[in-house]
Amino acid sequence: AHGFTVKSCLWVGGEADGYKTIVDDRAQKVDKIAVGNPHRWLWKRRMSEAGRRLLQDKQQAFGSVSATTEEEAAIYSVLANDVTTALANPCLRNSWTKSLCVLLTGVWCRVEDEVLYRHNCNRRRSCRPAFPGCQYEKEENECLSETSQLAGMREAQIASTLQSNVFLQKKQHDEGSHRFPYRTAMMAFIIGRSAILDFCAEEVTKLVSDIKQSSINGQDDQDWKALRFVTHLLCFLESFQTSSTSIIIADITNQKNLVLFEYVKYLESRPDLWHFLTLYVSLLPDSTILEYLPSVLCKVLDTSERKLMMEQIRNLMLRLELPLLRRVVRLALSTEGLGYVDNESLDAVKCNSLEWLLQYEEHFGDALICTNILLRDFLLNEDEDKMDVAMDLINHILPEDFVDRAVQTLPEDMEQDHVSRVNDAHSEYLAYKKYLNAYGSFQIWKEVLKGTPTLVDRSEFVDTSTLNAIEGGIADQAVRRTWLKEKKQCFEKCLTAAISARGALHKVLTHPGGWLCTDDDEGISSHPGDD
Repeated sequence: AHGFTVKSCLWVGGEADGYKTIVDDRAQKVDKIAVGNPHRWLWKRRMSEAGRRLLQDKQQAFGSVSATTEEEAAIYSVLANDVTTALANPCLRNSWTKSLCVLLTGVWCRVEDEVLYRHNCNRRRSCRPAFPGCQYEKEENECLSETSQLAGMREAQIASTLQSNVFLQKKQHDEGSHRFPYRTAMMAFIIGRSAILDFCAEEVTKLVSDIKQSSINGQDDQDWKALRFVTHLLCFLESFQTSSTSIIIADITNQKNLVLFEYVKYLESRPDLWHFLTLYVSLLPDSTILEYLPSVLCKVLDTSERKLMMEQIRNLMLRLELPLLRRVVRLALSTEGLGYVDNESLDAVKCNSLEWLLQYEEHFGDALICTNILLRDFLLNEDEDKMDVAMDLINHILPEDFVDRAVQTLPEDMEQDHVSRVNDAHSEYLAYKKYLNAYGSFQIWKEVLKGTPTLVDRSEFVDTSTLNAIEGGIADQAVRRTWLKEKKQCFEKCLTAAISARGALHKVLTHPGGWLCTDDDEGISSHPGDD
């Protein structure tokens, strides 16, 4: 820290001495290399004294300690397992997390010291002369005596030590109280399973109650960071139940589903976080996903966002992909599902909602069925003429060869009933397409008739009053030729449009199944060849 490279070399002296074996394949032997510090106990005593002296001398000399000196003294105290001095150090005592780290490290080092002390006692009794590194019995007893308060310290005692720390109490008072007890959550993990379950049960109840109360009051003062923390905590705990060594935790799944659903609704209210929405929804039960997610996906109008969510659904919820998309599109096609869209863009949103089923070819069959539902709605609308919208849907939004690909790309394991529905939809779509083509052709014919002049504009004729008989005859012949040529062009234009419209209408009337007949009609042939 802060350039203490020379001193940092001394900080590894707390490693226990021993041997490290290295296999030498070339020489076919095993080498033992000494590691650690045989003078470890003496080193710990010197480090402890250095930490105390450094902190006390600077305070007496200057009344305060610089940040660099504080950090160096803290390192000495922690390495020496001098918990009392470390917790009194200004750079550690005001931090709850650092103080907790010091206590946990101290408890672990105390256990390590006890084990090494017993090893050295056995060596002193059994080895003559004394085993190297066992000559510091006095220093060993001094170290163990100074850390006696750590012997047998349990998690509850660690929590009590932190709560009674006056420096931490003062800092918490200065910062102000926060409703969510993050420190209690961390201590629950240190204490054990029962503390974790009690914490989760209590916080879930509080969070859900606060969210409902905020909703009733119309306020947005909820601690969403706390909700996110508890959500991830419960998802983490639930993952133990599906691990290789499963741990069953009572009621944790219900609590997770309850809190996660509230967090998902929060993500829904933040369009900038929609790219996380599918991931969290996938952790909910299937019934909740099918009931909730379609209403959210209906609000996704951007093509890139829709494509991203489709990929996420395929990766995370493949089993629910088709049922979800069916519900999304059907909900979007209903007026009730699009209450957030103005009437002017309603038709465009409905047409674009078919893109949910047009991302992958195996969904084209369902897209075809939903397309027919939308076309029916357009054709039967009595309040407004939506024929142009229907033609735009077929000509510009749907892919090329859409109807044929819908039948050809049906999955082999698809139910026979669904295959029959797709085949029926195929015939129905072709009928709609022919009808709309005929409608478009007649509209073009009407426009041609409307835009084609039927009278001769005499202002363009040559004035023959000043011409003699021969000149006047020649001028009249030229005018007639021009007029006949223009009339012929107009006639051919109108005739071409009329033939096209008649051909389109003929295709409608001779469509297999017939537009002018039903199965109960008699005397009307439905065969294409009968005129």
